[in-house]
Amino acid sequence: MLGFEQKVEYLRRYESLVFTICIKLLADELAACKAAELLMCRLFRDTVFWTACEAERNDYLVKATKAECLRFWRENLLQTS
Repeated sequence: MLGFEQKVEYLRRYESLVFTICIKLLADELAACKAAELLMCRLFRDTVFWTACEAERNDYLVKATKAECLRFWRENLLQTS
């Protein structure tokens, strides 16, 4: 298992990809920033993510980003309704 600093460094490599997906799906910079931040925190604690091989991790990252955007959109939709 990777240590704290190794996990942070690994996730930093994917920040721009995660943010790009979030901004395209949410079409709002502030929402995209918040969703990306929430996802990175979740991924940091996600043992499934860290035990997967590199190829699986990349697919997992994209799917998790899409799911986080959907979750963020739903939560904000419910709050504004």
